[in-house]
Amino acid sequence: MVQLSTVLSLSLANSFAAAATFNPLQWLGANGQWYPGPDVSGVSQEVPDDCTVDQVAIISRHGSRYPDPGAYNEWVALEDKTAVWDNIYLPPILKRLQKYIKGVDITTSDISIMPYLCGFETQITGKLSLFCDIFTESEFKQYEYRQDLRYYYGTGPGTDLPSTLMLPYLNATATLFLNGPGYTYSTGFKPPPIIVSYTHEQLNEIATAIGVFNTTGPLPPNKIQSNRLFISSRINPMAGRIAFERMSCTSKKSGVYVRIRVNDAVYPMNECQSGPGKTCPLAQFGQVIKTKVDKAGDFMARCGLSSNQTISEGRTTIFWDTKLPWITTVQP
Repeated sequence: MVQLSTVLSLSLANSFAAAATFNPLQWLGANGQWYPGPDVSGVSQEVPDDCTVDQVAIISRHGSRYPDPGAYNEWVALEDKTAVWDNIYLPPILKRLQKYIKGVDITTSDISIMPYLCGFETQITGKLSLFCDIFTESEFKQYEYRQDLRYYYGTGPGTDLPSTLMLPYLNATATLFLNGPGYTYSTGFKPPPIIVSYTHEQLNEIATAIGVFNTTGPLPPNKIQSNRLFISSRINPMAGRIAFERMSCTSKKSGVYVRIRVNDAVYPMNECQSGPGKTCPLAQFGQVIKTKVDKAGDFMARCGLSSNQTISEGRTTIFWDTKLPWITTVQP
């Protein structure tokens, strides 16, 4: 594959050079490097006037990852959607590239892997992979849409159970903010102003549970939905992160509010954005999350868990219960 990459790079050097301002690493879905999200809401990233951020909960990719049966079920469920798009966008690329290669027949499966190599080899070596030179701007955008289908119908708005699995995290965040900074929990723990958590591609499930990307309708598998908000490159790239900011404001809209930022960009909640800078009043934020949790139903029943597999309270306590056996302190 390295030799193939070299041959194609030499033959198709104009593919990337022709669009010097186009960065392929920003169109690779979850396989691309982090970059600041574009302003799609028209809301400034600056803290609104007369407001102060007094508490923040950030969740970031990457954390540890391990295989699980759910991954297999996810792949089977979304195969129908991605297969339709694969059969549309991959054959023309194969036809274009095959004419540059003599003595080796490549397949659409080979083509589908090359954008992965563009992203991962770049991050491993620290320089732009030669695989990134193979594709045109249009082809990278087609590949990105393939990733969008994967995450939309794998763990996103196009799913049932996966789209709600991170609601306990949101519920814990709401509890943290409602109690506010300086609150001491029954465990004796007093959370610092900034709480940082790490996950993997579950970042997509959190974004889905929040609902800020779910307003443009299901993604069709046979054509690119050009007006979609759900774009995986902007949600869960490498080192992607979602920040929840608790703000105390003293302006004419005096009160406490919550703002959500996905890879730095501000995304107002659909259900509530009446505060400064389209923030959500804290009490309303708590109610929105509670409504989502109630609508999703019993977490234990939906996940097939018995009573001895969860904490008795039935809620996420990782933000304040530091005595759980699997929680340890990491020294900087």
